[in-house]
Amino acid sequence: VKHYYHIAPQIVERIERDSSKMALYKAIYQKIRHILQLIEQSKDEEAVREYGQMVEDLQQKYCVAS
Repeated sequence: VKHYYHIAPQIVERIERDSSKMALYKAIYQKIRHILQLIEQSKDEEAVREYGQMVEDLQQKYCVAS
């Protein structure tokens, strides 16, 4: 959680500068909905894995250091 609070504002800041930010926010929203479905299906480990991968992908795309 501490890691998330450190990097999330930086990711959002960079997304806000992206010309395709609305499409990206929509994709993130869809991914989070999918992750919530996994949680509802008691697939917690898979949900954590997918969330972590999403955050890692965003970090790499927007060059946010850990």
